Amino acid sequence: MAKHPLESHYGLTSFELLEAVNARFRLKVALEGAVAEVQMEKKIASLVGSVVERYEAHDLDGHPDFSIWVAGRDKPLLAECKTARFPAELPRFFIEFLTEPGDVVLDPFAGSNTTGAVAEKLGRKWIAVEKDRTYLDDSELRFRGNECQDAPDQPLLFDLAQKT
Repeated sequence: MAKHPLESHYGLTSFELLEAVNARFRLKVALEGAVAEVQMEKKIASLVGSVVERYEAHDLDGHPDFSIWVAGRDKPLLAECKTARFPAELPRFFIEFLTEPGDVVLDPFAGSNTTGAVAEKLGRKWIAVEKDRTYLDDSELRFRGNECQDAPDQPLLFDLAQKT
């Protein structure tokens, strides 16, 4: 089997390289970010032809990772891959424990709107607040992808934002 260029460059096996990364927190964080971007691009690419018309990936500091064109929008959505997202099980536990179906869930730091998506799947209404427009655009993809079909009457955050 052919060696990866990094194995030749550093004189280590791929296993030794991964062990070096695993032993160093900062490198693990960087690797997690790179892996998240690859996974995000795979997800976006899988939506081309359905929800997504086309996309462009960017590898520039200070610029969103992806520009995504969807039907019905003049400008592309700007998507930034953030690795601080938490698993859906976390808000699911608290939403089920603290609320009943039909209650309203407030997320004052919505980010990619994981909490809103979970609340909607659990039959709760939700209000999400997010100051970063890039996150708002990212969360629009979550809902355009029909991941939350359980509550079709819930007004979507991006629809409300366009009215203001």
